[in-house]
Amino acid sequence: METHSMSVPNRPVTHFVLRGICRLLLIAGLLFIVTPLESHDLSSPAGSSMKEGGLAFERGAFSSALSHWKQAAELYKSSGNTPAQVEALVLSSQASLGLGQSKQALQSLELALGLAQKSGDPLVEAPILGYLGRAYLTMRQLPQASEFLQQASTLAHKQNSSPLLAPTLNDLGILFVLQQQDEKALDAFQESVTHAERAGLSLLAATARTNAARAWLRL
Repeated sequence: METHSMSVPNRPVTHFVLRGICRLLLIAGLLFIVTPLESHDLSSPAGSSMKEGGLAFERGAFSSALSHWKQAAELYKSSGNTPAQVEALVLSSQASLGLGQSKQALQSLELALGLAQKSGDPLVEAPILGYLGRAYLTMRQLPQASEFLQQASTLAHKQNSSPLLAPTLNDLGILFVLQQQDEKALDAFQESVTHAERAGLSLLAATARTNAARAWLRL
């Protein structure tokens, strides 16, 4: 990913961005909180593709993961299983990002968002808005990132969902750092820690806590 030209005093910003990008792929498993993998029929072709995609993703074989998840999305579409199709599309987007295919990732997420909005379930819509925000964040398109992350945060707050708020607030913190709004960044990271601990997301809690410490040092 391209980086902004920064002066030495602003160098810590790079650490926020790199940490956020690395965590982006790790956080993909959060969607399973909404639709657990165990809810899929793993003996079916679609379920098998979902499982194989997950295994490939874990070992860093993003191209293989993308192929499996795209196949699963098509199979779920054919069978009319929209929630599972949405999940497969979102996971496909994460594999695309791992391959540096930002445009393809956004296309998958936009399709998933359209399907989620038709369902009228905010617990499905909110994480997809968050994924879109993160995708734009990694692309350094900050206005678009802000729009989607704020929407995700609003929906997650309305649902009082810690599993959704934790990653969204951490990403908002990274956004605020890039916008040089350090006090807002610190508040977002600290709130992310609180929600991550409530949701039992220890890795994310540690990440947000580290980001909060770095934000505090910048004040």
